[in-house]
Amino acid sequence: MRIRNLINHCIFAMTLMVGVALAGAGPAKAGDGMENMLVILTSPEVETQAMALVLSNHSAKLGTKVHLLLCGPAGDIALLEPPEQSQKVVTP
Repeated sequence: MRIRNLINHCIFAMTLMVGVALAGAGPAKAGDGMENMLVILTSPEVETQAMALVLSNHSAKLGTKVHLLLCGPAGDIALLEPPEQSQKVVTP
């Protein structure tokens, strides 16, 4: 329980730092290119993880340097052997 609280505090602190850094950046316009992008992925849902990775990959192909932070359940996608629940087939 103590480790979970520490992790939650770290995630909150990192989110706060990113928010403060972006606050001074000003609004983005459609034609503006991005030099760097930070993607923080925490969702356990496979579809959400996949979409975040697809959008990150597309941004990287457009020349944006992408940094990906995997937290909580989303960290499972970095494992060599995925958890059993991620192996089930989902059909529309």
